Amino acid sequence: MTLSRQLISIISVLFLLLFAASFITSVNNSRNFLQPQLLSHAQDTATSLGVSLREHMPERDIASMETLINSIFDRGYYRHLLLTDMSGVTLVERQLAVKINGVPDWFVAFFPLETPQAETLITSGWSQSGHLTLSSHPGYAYQQLWSNAKDTLLWTALAFMLALAAIYAFVRITFRPLYALERQAEAICRSEFPIIEPLPRTRELRRVVVAMNKMTSRLKRMLEELTLQLESFRQRAYTDRLTQLPNRSGFEARLQALLKDSESAPQGVLWLIRLRDIARYNQQHGLDAGDALITLAVQQLQQHQQGLDQALCARLSGADFVLLAPGLATASLAQDTEQLSQRLQILNSLAGQFNVAGLQYDKQQALAELLSRADLALSKAVSAGPNAHYTEASPVASQILPINGSQQWRQLLVNALEARSPYLLAQPVEWFGDSDRTNTGEQRSPEDLSCPDTPPNPLFSELLVRIPQGDQPALVAGAFIPMAERLQLAPQLDRLVVEKALAHLRSTVSASNNNDSTLSVSVNLCCASLLDPAFCQWLNTQLEQAPALSRRLVFEILEQSAIQSLENTRQFVAGVQALGARVALEHFGLHSLGFHQLRCLKTDYLKIDGSFSQGIATHEDHQFFIRTLCKLGHGLGMLIIAEQVETQEDLACLQSLGVNAAQGYYLGRPEAI
Repeated sequence: MTLSRQLISIISVLFLLLFAASFITSVNNSRNFLQPQLLSHAQDTATSLGVSLREHMPERDIASMETLINSIFDRGYYRHLLLTDMSGVTLVERQLAVKINGVPDWFVAFFPLETPQAETLITSGWSQSGHLTLSSHPGYAYQQLWSNAKDTLLWTALAFMLALAAIYAFVRITFRPLYALERQAEAICRSEFPIIEPLPRTRELRRVVVAMNKMTSRLKRMLEELTLQLESFRQRAYTDRLTQLPNRSGFEARLQALLKDSESAPQGVLWLIRLRDIARYNQQHGLDAGDALITLAVQQLQQHQQGLDQALCARLSGADFVLLAPGLATASLAQDTEQLSQRLQILNSLAGQFNVAGLQYDKQQALAELLSRADLALSKAVSAGPNAHYTEASPVASQILPINGSQQWRQLLVNALEARSPYLLAQPVEWFGDSDRTNTGEQRSPEDLSCPDTPPNPLFSELLVRIPQGDQPALVAGAFIPMAERLQLAPQLDRLVVEKALAHLRSTVSASNNNDSTLSVSVNLCCASLLDPAFCQWLNTQLEQAPALSRRLVFEILEQSAIQSLENTRQFVAGVQALGARVALEHFGLHSLGFHQLRCLKTDYLKIDGSFSQGIATHEDHQFFIRTLCKLGHGLGMLIIAEQVETQEDLACLQSLGVNAAQGYYLGRPEAI
């Protein structure tokens, strides 16, 4: 019970006791007043009647005496009348049954009225001739007492209601600052920092509100400073100052993680782009002109990148750039390289020249071998002359993924969707620590299985999609998702995966009698699905129809999706969270999503890309980045999850840095559900 209700209840009980005592006292006072009135009324009537009867007593004129008695008794104010002579012989007796109309029996029993008797002697001269006894009837007295009681009760109840309303209004007004403090505290948990204005007039509450406002301002400043610190470090360690692209260190870490990631495409395309004679260009045209040339080149690379799913663009050195496109088929290599070269022709308008080398890679190659091949291919492009390009396919990649061409991919994906042949594997996300307790347990009820006070282990299981190929190995998501995006089949594929995930949850939860808190799964959604209104409407309908299962669902979205459409992503996150589901932002750190934008999204989980977690035990820059990111994420109410954890050393280091959960082959391999 709230404090305001407790105060109102206590005050109401006190008022009830006070009004009850006042009511009882008022009724008793009325009864004490009516009691002597009954006696006085009976005595006056007995004396007056005795005087009237003394003329008829000596002759024993019964008829005359009865006439006098009836004229008084028949009015109904008397209960009993008895006239006797001095020897006790009854001469006249009248008696009226006691009937109290309109007065409840409980009232008569609770407030009894005694019926007094009045007596008088009838004398003739100096001799006594008779004795008269008279009792008043209590009916009229009870009616008067009941009428007074009802009036008292009515006014007492009215006064109580008015007083209760006044008390309620007073408590609400007095407690308004406390409600504002509650909303302020909840807003802080959501990483919002409102200031309460105006200040309350009550001195004690005013002091509390002022202290809370100071704390809110300080927390906001600390979070902003931490955000700026992390942004600054990422800029220095992983980002090129001029272009804001990842630098060589950031690119090589990402490529290394990609080659080791079992869920990524088994092959892809890597382009190296070099601006020719950039040093001579700077000498002839100036540094500003050189920066303008580089900026123009980056714009063209980013435009080409937008058509490639999960592509990464980076600046390796002053004149060298790289564009990485995982999952791109061999058949697209020559065409995309030609298209990229055509885009870069615009550099000729600034007297700039370039070379492009595109090569197919496969995950069987080591990082050093791949970079060596890329350098050799670029040298061949440079040898061919200004603005020339060179391509080199990988025969191994063609054997790994023999599907080529958009038509082959379309046929494969359409057939898989029609046959509903894609199947799911599950890989656990293991909970192993809570060094900076987040709001996962505090924001939601402990009864909510999907988010208890002590998170379950595993925290949830990520569902990984496979498309079977008969006798050949099944296709991993990284191999076909880029083509599904290109062919606009991604929303249909995501619908199928969500349906299978809900069916899996429905069967497993039913089998466990709804008591297993570990039965939560995550589903990866493509960027195209987030931007598709029809898919979002369909998904909301599915979640509304199955609220118990919605609380066990986690939707994983790429950082790149948030960058492409922050507002749509924010609306999606808020929408599914309102329906009970949770959201994870995966592969965080690959792209340039700002930490202020991260605060805007308010996802439940933040999954750090494997390029930061792999080998972190010996990488101080990555350690500092993740430690600071954990502090910021926990301040935003997020659980921090590390991806691609492969060794005990990396796991122990991540746990010491404040990471809450981890996923990787060291903790659990994908298994069929």
